[in-house]
Amino acid sequence: MKSSSLRIILLLVVGSLSASAQADSLVSKATYFNSVYSGALLAKKGDGTSLSVSTIHGIRKNRLASGVGVGYDAYPDWRTLPVFASVGYDLSKPGKNDLFIQIMAGYAKAWVPETENSEYIYESKGGRIIHPLIGYRIRSGQFSLYFTAGYQWQRILYEEKIRGWDNPTSKVSIQREIQRISLQIGFGLH
Repeated sequence: MKSSSLRIILLLVVGSLSASAQADSLVSKATYFNSVYSGALLAKKGDGTSLSVSTIHGIRKNRLASGVGVGYDAYPDWRTLPVFASVGYDLSKPGKNDLFIQIMAGYAKAWVPETENSEYIYESKGGRIIHPLIGYRIRSGQFSLYFTAGYQWQRILYEEKIRGWDNPTSKVSIQREIQRISLQIGFGLH
């Protein structure tokens, strides 16, 4: 899983770096961008609201943007550190304000914050993350302000063991899916 995700990320990054070297004014060159997002991950009643922070660095050419990113998600029972590739497309012609779609996909390391009162010990393996979204970008000079809404799906694989037991059969392997609606605000350079 990790090697195939790494190959996809590298392919997206290398593919986005192939900017045209022509001096023709009709052909736009690729430009660097970065963005930082922060917001809430909203769940069904009882599952709790979560905090999400991420940053993306990449290349934009015409309406297409691709990059790589890293984030931090604080769920009520879990913490995750996603590393992902991002591909976006502007739905309107480049201008001062742009409506865009974007998808981020990758792998997230996951862990449970340690509590001494817990009767369980968790050994996490992490899992996949997919986050499609729609957003609105407002440009002012070299700065951009982003508003996004999307849906984040994350799979966490982990083993649960009762604290103090050394019996290997006391481990239980669990797969958990976390699904949230995301609402974020961000800023960046383009």
